[in-house]
Amino acid sequence: MNPSPIRQFPLIWAHRGASRRYPENTLSAFRGAIDAGADGIELDVHLSADGNLIVTHDEDTRRVTGVPGKIAAMKLPEIRRLNFAAFRSEAGFETAPTLEEVFDLVAPTRLTLNLELKNSIVAYPKLEEKVIDLVNARGMNGRVLYSSFNHASMAKIRRIDPAARVGLLYVYLSAGVFRRAKEIGADAVHPHWRLASFAAYIAFCRRRGLNVHVWTVESESGLRACRGAGAAAVITNDPAYAARVFASLGGA
Repeated sequence: MNPSPIRQFPLIWAHRGASRRYPENTLSAFRGAIDAGADGIELDVHLSADGNLIVTHDEDTRRVTGVPGKIAAMKLPEIRRLNFAAFRSEAGFETAPTLEEVFDLVAPTRLTLNLELKNSIVAYPKLEEKVIDLVNARGMNGRVLYSSFNHASMAKIRRIDPAARVGLLYVYLSAGVFRRAKEIGADAVHPHWRLASFAAYIAFCRRRGLNVHVWTVESESGLRACRGAGAAAVITNDPAYAARVFASLGGA
């Protein structure tokens, strides 16, 4: 793989949508990202007990809904009854969307979708196949990047679809990440932004053919550092704020 040409400013990807202003991983948050002019949306994908691809972050529903429950053990009608915006007192009722509903929303736009497969804790059977089948059916192939902390899952994605773009998520610097990226043929690495705020680190990645997409950047100083270091994309809870910071530095 060859990394994309270095841009003057990183792409802005909305973390769980525009989650600073709206409940995370809801259609409202994704609409907010579109309205903010984001270049892409990062979102999280699980598999329900009846085989639906559910967009939410946690394996358990308690944090966001106030009601305990495991996505893997729940069917779609059960999930639909829960308010996935309950953790935001100012928000109205929001259900967890299916991935197909997210595709319906973003299809008319130009946005990239970074699909994080949430299979590091729960080994959802056939998750990779189901996601790829839906991406292919909806003609979203060229607009999707897959990522996960489960690097074996990303290897499986590449076996199923050798043309798929994948990124390896990680927290701590490790040579093993780069060995795995080479084995898989990954397009990108997704480190915590503090790792990627150093130009030498990003240059190291690029020499290995890897783009660097960093999470989760909130401060002006962090955005400036990642831009200066040459990050390909910044994943942020507030895409509108990131756009203002880059605009103040001369970005479009």
